[in-house]
Amino acid sequence: ARLLLAAALATTQSSALRLVARTAAPLASSARHGEVTVIPGLSAVADRYDAILLDQFGVLHNGAEALPGAVDCYDRLSAAGVQMAVLSNTSRRRAHALSKLPTLGFDAAKLADFVCSGEQAREHLASRAGQRMLWIG
Repeated sequence: ARLLLAAALATTQSSALRLVARTAAPLASSARHGEVTVIPGLSAVADRYDAILLDQFGVLHNGAEALPGAVDCYDRLSAAGVQMAVLSNTSRRRAHALSKLPTLGFDAAKLADFVCSGEQAREHLASRAGQRMLWIG
């Protein structure tokens, strides 16, 4: 499967966010495996991938509102049949993070998955109940 990870990169030269594609296969013949290529938007490469992993903050929204063009892009990807999954490093549970998307204009039902680091950590710890663990942090 061809997979694209979309993450935001803020530049010091501009307040605008630029989309960065870290791909398993190069975007151009001059790019090497694993290199980062800056693209103008997902529409420039979406048709090359079966699935897109979206970072939540900085790609879809800023925590208070959807980023300009993000809802339209999200809807177009869904309409084109592209599988989308959101990855988030939030400490919140998955259900809470998913419930916020509609308030920002995103239909959560269009996602193939939504993965939160907080939920993953909780599940990992719960699966080891009774074991001795050391918390560092």
